[in-house]
Formats: sequence, structure tokens, C-alpha cells
Amino acid sequence: MKKLTASIISLALIFIFASSSYSLIHVNSGIYPKASAITILYTVNVNMNTEKELCGNYLVMITDGDGNQVVKGTPYIEGVTTYQLTEASYGFVGVREAHLIAVPNLDPVCDEQLNTEPAAMFTMFMPGTNYLFELYPGFGAQHE
Repeated sequence: MKKLTASIISLALIFIFASSSYSLIHVNSGIYPKASAITILYTVNVNMNTEKELCGNYLVMITDGDGNQVVKGTPYIEGVTTYQLTEASYGFVGVREAHLIAVPNLDPVCDEQLNTEPAAMFTMFMPGTNYLFELYPGFGAQHE
């Protein structure tokens, strides 16, 4: 009788542990459970080399190689040179580009706006890693 009771209790415990570990793997997730999304960090340095007064508003933003915005744009503030942006993502191989773009507004038209070549990076982007982009805005035609 003791053997039978021990066997029943053992089977019950095995069933309990098996069903609780099975619930960690979701039915729609495929064979392997996915890790939770982790943050990829981007630091964008805006190296302003001009003494002219700025006209208009600008955004610091990150896009993928196709120009799709992947991180919410951050307003550019005169005197602030470093901007921290984050993307919730798994590790991936791809392209990210940092941009400083003019924001359309209803203010009077500017005679001259900043032009900035995007800073691009093609690499394996890993969660928890910080990637540095350097932007060099200037007036006139786009420059390197």
C-alpha cells in the first residue's frame, strides 16, 4: 500500500512540474520560447561647427537602412551635444542611421537650414550594447 501511495504521489508531482514548465512555452511561440526584448542603446553626438544662429526646429532620430524610423525622435536643443536613444529589440544584423532633420513648422521660412549627412552603421546590434554615431551639421549643401 505504501508503494502504491508513493507511486501516485510521485506521478502527481511529475505531472505538476511538467505542466508548470510547459506553460512557460506558449503555444504560438514555435518550438523554442523567445527571450524578452532587451534594449539596444544609441548615443548620437551632434558636433555643431557653426557660429550662425539656428533657424527652425530639428529632431535627432534613428532609422533603419530603408529610412523607416525605429526610435522616437528627440528634439535638438542648442548647446546639447549628446543624445541617448533606445530601441527595444532582440539582437540583429542590419543598418541603423542617425539623422538630424528639420521639422516642418508654421514659423517664417528660414533663409538657411542645417544640412546633415546621416551617420550610418552596419553591424550586429546586440542588446545592452551602446552604439555611437557622430553627426556634423552645417549650412549650405550637404557635406561630409
